[in-house]
Amino acid sequence: MPFYEYQCNICATEKLVFHLMTETLEDNKCSSCPKGLMLRVFSKLDQVPTVTETAKDRVEKFLKESKRDLSSEKESLKKREKEEVKE
Repeated sequence: MPFYEYQCNICATEKLVFHLMTETLEDNKCSSCPKGLMLRVFSKLDQVPTVTETAKDRVEKFLKESKRDLSSEKESLKKREKEEVKE
């Protein structure tokens, strides 16, 4: 038996229900608001994320971040070296 997601058509309250594929939600009234009805929605787990970033973009981003991190570490080491020389 799978889980199904339901959402209130008025207040957007969400509810996760475990039932057979052939069954429907028995009590479809929303528990949060008096007029709302719980409607079945597509599960977020079933949705495939859209990938807009190419491998080239990810590599370039990684290189840029790595250069920034190395530069930061280099500056930190220079400061530490100056402090050690003063002592």
